[in-house]
Amino acid sequence: MQILLIGVLFTIIGLCTFKFKKQKKLVGLIPLILGLTTVALATFGPLSQSQKQLDKILKVDKTKIVRISIMPTTYKGYEEISLTKTTIEITKTETIDSLCNALTNAKSISTIIKNPKWACLVRLDKKDNSYFEFAVKGAGQNAFLEVNSNGDYGWNYGTIEALSFGQILTNITK
Repeated sequence: MQILLIGVLFTIIGLCTFKFKKQKKLVGLIPLILGLTTVALATFGPLSQSQKQLDKILKVDKTKIVRISIMPTTYKGYEEISLTKTTIEITKTETIDSLCNALTNAKSISTIIKNPKWACLVRLDKKDNSYFEFAVKGAGQNAFLEVNSNGDYGWNYGTIEALSFGQILTNITK
């Protein structure tokens, strides 16, 4: 939603600059193109799926999850702060339930964590052999889930603050 508003704002700025500055029409063309591109991405492109991708996590059905894997981060430059160096697979129902409950109690926010102290990639495998992945970055036991198109990177669909999820993850990886 915020991306869409930014796109509309750039489009308006571009149109106003283009209309009122007769000599510098090229200057108005840049924000106009940026604005229209952003609106198109948010409306029809990959970013139009943002809420659907966030809901995969916020509304996860714990009865459909068969395994949760905590994996080292693949994001360049974050390897040294990876929460784990090897993949940890969780199949115990009680642990899966507590992690899924922590996800459903999380909230969507509009920020990206800068300078995290630890990071990892989490994969949730479902009974129907499908899965979804998301990056987790944190400081202490606070965790922020970055939902990206390719797990650790790609189009960023949004960020979820999941403090209790971070607490469980850090306890599991100790």
